Amino acid sequence: MGNGVIYILTNPSFPQLVKIGYADNVQERVNILNRNPGLSYSFRIYATYDVNERLEDLKIHKIIDKLNPTLRCQEEVNGKARVREFLTMTAETVYQIFEAMAEISGTMDRLHLLKATAEEKAAEENAEEVLNLDVI
Repeated sequence: MGNGVIYILTNPSFPQLVKIGYADNVQERVNILNRNPGLSYSFRIYATYDVNERLEDLKIHKIIDKLNPTLRCQEEVNGKARVREFLTMTAETVYQIFEAMAEISGTMDRLHLLKATAEEKAAEENAEEVLNLDVI
C-alpha cells in the first residue's frame, strides 16, 4: 500500500483544535510530539487515511484554506507568517471531510477511525474537568 497516511490528531490540552498532517509512520510521529514536556496531555490518533504519495495532507490544508482560511492557526514570528497544521475544527468534522473524499474516490477501505482507549478517554475527561474549573 501507500507510503504513509494523512492523520487527524487530537489533544485534550487544546480540545478546540485538531492537527492534520502526513506521516510515513504515524505512531512514531505521535511519539515525537508527545515527548514535548510542555504538553499537559498526549496527542492521540483520531483517524488515518492511507495515501500513495507523500505530503497529501497539503491538499487537505489547501481545500480547508479555500473554504475558510481563518480555521488554520497562524501567527507572525519575526516578521514572517507561520502557518501551522492545527485547525479550529472538531475531529468529527475533519473526519466527515475525509469520509466524503474516500466515498468520492472509492477508497473507504483506506479510512480508519480509531477508537479511544480507556486511558485516552480518562485523559480527555480529566482535561475537560480541569478546563472547566473556576480559577481563583
